[in-house]
Amino acid sequence: IDFIGVVDADGRLHIDVLKEVAYKALRFNSKVLQGPVFQISNIADVSLVGVVAALELALHHLTELSPRLMQNKFQFLAGTNYFIDKTLLVQCGAWNQYALVEDAELAIRLYIKKRVCATWLSCFEIEQTPPNFRVYRRQRERWVRGHLDLLLDIVRSALSGQEKVNFIAKILLS
Repeated sequence: IDFIGVVDADGRLHIDVLKEVAYKALRFNSKVLQGPVFQISNIADVSLVGVVAALELALHHLTELSPRLMQNKFQFLAGTNYFIDKTLLVQCGAWNQYALVEDAELAIRLYIKKRVCATWLSCFEIEQTPPNFRVYRRQRERWVRGHLDLLLDIVRSALSGQEKVNFIAKILLS
């Protein structure tokens, strides 16, 4: 298989992640796989805000991300710990270097162009959590601005009216 993996610079992947990616690609023809991310590698050295941010992300990955991916429902990619078939990535134009949330932008484009949704990858990645409120706020502001930038892409897309409403609601209400 010819896949590209995306991992944050501070990320540490589960030892069996490549085995699971290969198995799901070969057995189920999975084209995009997304695994959970747990921000715990620096948990002893962060403020209360960092601990809460780590808990928030873990809860999101375990209660929203995983069930949606296991049911083959659209979900934005989580920015790290995902793997994508190289041919599919090339066919869809790779990453948008100008997108603030390139993971979410890519997920929407994969769905619009190829109707491909990521599937669940059980192997986790461990990374750092924002150490304080200032870093957390900057990260979240970038995520919000980036997701709002996607609204125009959705409106201009060839999605049905109902799909556009669903995507816009996902951005504005999540």
